[in-house]
Amino acid sequence: MFDCITCGKVYTHNRGLNRHSKIHDGSTTSCGLCAKVFTQQSNLSRHAKNVHKAARLHTNDHRNAVRIGSAMDRPTVKD
Repeated sequence: MFDCITCGKVYTHNRGLNRHSKIHDGSTTSCGLCAKVFTQQSNLSRHAKNVHKAARLHTNDHRNAVRIGSAMDRPTVKD
């Protein structure tokens, strides 16, 4: 078992704890199209697929939509 030292949440796999720890360290990804912020890349991917579906059909700009940064910093564009 893998315990979060910050909040005590328990995970069976280390990868679950690693994914969870991003909540505490301020690591975020944000949508380059609407600036919505996510702690998990999978949530950003789902958001882009569902919310920006029409934009993706008409342009290739969605490839540059992912931004990586800290919740406290201004995000920078990921190539």
